[in-house]
Amino acid sequence: MRHISSSKNIELLIGIILFSSSSIVFLIAIINILSEPKYTLGWPKNISIICIFWLTSYVFCMYIRFRTLYLFSFAFIIMLCIFHLGRIIPAAFGVFGLESWANSPSAKWLEYAGWYTTLALASIGIGTSIGCFLKQSRFPNKKIKFSSDKTLSVAYWSGIGLFFAAGIFFGMLIYSVGNLLNISRLDFFSGSVKSRGLGTFLWVFPGAATLMIIGAQNKIQKITAFSLASIGFFVILFSGYRSTAFVPILVGVVLWVKTGHKLSKFLAVTMVVFVVVAIPVIGKLRALGSYGEISQEKIEKTLQKSKTEKGIVEMGSSVGVLAEVLRLTPKTDPFRYGYTYIIAIKNSIPNLGTSISEGDRKMALKANLTKNALFELPPSDLITLRLFPDKFRNGEGVGYSAIAEPYINFGLTGVIFYFCLLGYLFYKFDSKNILYHPKLLIFSGSIYWCFVRTVRNDIGNFIKPMVFIIIILTIWRYSTKLFPIFRVPWR
Repeated sequence: MRHISSSKNIELLIGIILFSSSSIVFLIAIINILSEPKYTLGWPKNISIICIFWLTSYVFCMYIRFRTLYLFSFAFIIMLCIFHLGRIIPAAFGVFGLESWANSPSAKWLEYAGWYTTLALASIGIGTSIGCFLKQSRFPNKKIKFSSDKTLSVAYWSGIGLFFAAGIFFGMLIYSVGNLLNISRLDFFSGSVKSRGLGTFLWVFPGAATLMIIGAQNKIQKITAFSLASIGFFVILFSGYRSTAFVPILVGVVLWVKTGHKLSKFLAVTMVVFVVVAIPVIGKLRALGSYGEISQEKIEKTLQKSKTEKGIVEMGSSVGVLAEVLRLTPKTDPFRYGYTYIIAIKNSIPNLGTSISEGDRKMALKANLTKNALFELPPSDLITLRLFPDKFRNGEGVGYSAIAEPYINFGLTGVIFYFCLLGYLFYKFDSKNILYHPKLLIFSGSIYWCFVRTVRNDIGNFIKPMVFIIIILTIWRYSTKLFPIFRVPWR
C-alpha cells in the first residue's frame, strides 16, 4: 500500500511539472498565434528554444515516470518534431544553409506554422499531465485472462495471418503489373499501370513482420520472422516507400522493449545512422525511373551526390505544407468542420469489386474542380492541387501535416483539442502493460505505425489501413478457430 501511495505521489508531481512547463509554452505560442502572421527577425531561434525547453521537460517527466524513453508517445512526438522542426532548428543554429529559407518571402507563414507546431507540442504535454492527474494506479488490472506467453503466441499467430494476406495482395500486384523492376514509382502514382494490391500490401506487411518478430518464442519462429521481415523491408525500401519501411521499425523498437526484450545502444545508434544515410539515397534512386534501368554507374553517382543533411532538410518540409494550409484557410478554402474525417471514413470502406474504383482526384477533375468537388477532396489532395497542379494530375503528392488537419476542420480550437486528447490517450496507452493486453499488443504491432505516419499525412492514411487490417485479423481468427487442425492460441 505504501508503494502504491508513493507511486501516486510521483505521478502527481510529474503531472504538476509537465502541466506547468507545457502551460508556459502554450501561452507563449498562443500569444504569437493571436498576433497574426508576421515576420520576426530570428524567429527560428525563438521557436527552437521554446520547443527544446518543452522537449527537455517532457523527456525528464516521462523518463522519471516510465524509466525509459521507448514509449509509443515518444515515437509520435519524435516524428512530429522531425517533420515540423527539421528545418526550423537547423536554421536557428545556422547549419545546412537554411538561412535563406528562413528569410524567404513566405517566412511569416513559416513562422506562423512554427508557433502552431509549438502549440501542438504544448497541448500534448497538457493532455499528458491530465492523464497523470486522473490515473488511479500504475499497475495492470488483476483480472487477467492471458499470460504473457499466450499473448505473444496470439501476436505471432496474428502476424502469420497478416503475412498470408500480404502474400495474396502481393500476388495480385504481380498479376496486374508483371515485372516490378520495369515499373517506376511515378507509374504507380500516375495510374498508368493498374497496381491492384499494392496499397493493401504496404498496409498489411509491416504489421505482419512486426507481430511475428515480437511474438516469436523459439529459434525457428525467430529465424522465420527476421528473415521475412528483412526481405520485406528491403523490397519496400527500394521501392521508394521510405516511411512505410522506417516508421514500422520505430514502432517495432518501442514494442520490442515494452515486451521485455533488450536492445543494445550500439544497435540503436547503428539503426539511426542507417536511416539518416538511407533516406536521401533512396529518394534519389526512386527518381531515376524503373529499377530495371538503373545501372551500377547511376547508383555510384547517387551515393556521391546524396548528403545526410539533405535527408534531414527533406523530412522537415511538412512545416512548409502547414504554412500553406494556414495561408489558404479560411481565406481561399473554407473550414471543413470535421468533414475530412467523414471523407476518411467513407474512403475506408473496402472495394470488393474486381475493378479499381475511381480515385478522388479523377472524380474532382471530371467535375472540373468545382467548389463542391474540391470540398470532397481529402486535405492532402487539396493542398497538392493548390501548390503543384501538375503533380496533382500525375497522381503525386506533397504529403500533409497532423497539425494542419485539425486546423483545416476547426481552426485554432481544433489543434488544441486534438493534441490535448492525443496527450491524454498516449499516457494511458504507455501506462498499459501490453503483455497483459493481447488486443492492445496486436494494435500496437500492426496498426499504430499507420497513425504515427499521419504526422506527415492526413487521417485517412490511418483509418483506411486500420479498417482493412481489422477485417483481415477478424477473418483469420474465426476461420482458423473453426478447424481443429490449427493449434490457435485463442481457442
